[in-house]
Amino acid sequence: MPLGWAAPIYDWYCPKLGLGPKFRAATIALAKLRPGMKVLEVGCGTGVLTRLAAAAVGPQGAAVGIDPAPEMIAVARQKAEAGAQFRLAVIEDLPFADASFDVAFASAMLHHLPPATKDAGLREVFRVLRPGGRLVVVDLDRPANPLWWLLFFPLLAWPMTASNLRGEIPGFLARAGFAPVVRHGRWLQLLSFWTADKGGAS
Repeated sequence: MPLGWAAPIYDWYCPKLGLGPKFRAATIALAKLRPGMKVLEVGCGTGVLTRLAAAAVGPQGAAVGIDPAPEMIAVARQKAEAGAQFRLAVIEDLPFADASFDVAFASAMLHHLPPATKDAGLREVFRVLRPGGRLVVVDLDRPANPLWWLLFFPLLAWPMTASNLRGEIPGFLARAGFAPVVRHGRWLQLLSFWTADKGGAS
């Protein structure tokens, strides 16, 4: 479900939803980025996280963001900084060779995908990560606050979000081949952070 319509206001409204600099910093910290690493962000939007990753890995590394919305990629390219590249692509058909990246990010994007696309996309991310690589996921999870259920309960009828709200994201990650899958806490009692590793030599 591309969000091209939101591109002009995306960087304005995300912080107002609680997805500002502190949220981005918490996401980046879980990746344990080092200079020289190669990083992929799927569903990069306007590229905020991709640019932060590029700064963390330095000139010896690189960060690539992909998104299915041309409008998002256009804004991301306008704001691109050294080491950050942006491509129009979908998670279920990544245009990269096997074992191309050390780290991948999927931030607040899996809930836009129907279950079959979640499965296919996460298998693709697993494929392009090197052995020992890591995927960092932040997305909707079972609400920890009953008040959130009052707002989000209707989304249980929507295939794209139902699996998230039922707490099924770890299962999707495990089916794609990732292990271990570890949850690292919550954001706003609604989103969860997970790391999912690809076994093998680091």
